[in-house]
Amino acid sequence: MNEIVFFTVRGSTGVSINLGPPSYDLVSAFTREDSKACKTMVFDPQGKYFAWVNGVTVKIASVSTWKVITEITKPKISNLEFSPKGTYLMTWEPYLGEIS
Repeated sequence: MNEIVFFTVRGSTGVSINLGPPSYDLVSAFTREDSKACKTMVFDPQGKYFAWVNGVTVKIASVSTWKVITEITKPKISNLEFSPKGTYLMTWEPYLGEIS
């Protein structure tokens, strides 16, 4: 079974997707996220989707093409999780309470 291994990097230059060993080359089809505000990123359990937060929006990309298929504007999201079947994406943002 020859599966392609990918790994994601969230670093000082933003979020990037790389091929696994032996080359570790950047995946050119993925438009690198230059935001340094990425707090979380996750693959769905089946490996079909990759989601991340850039501090302003939640983005979901299809792994088959590495193209963003949807964006959700939510600036305070700090955690993401796909459901076990990958059919739902849950987001979490801290509750700050009401300002008096």
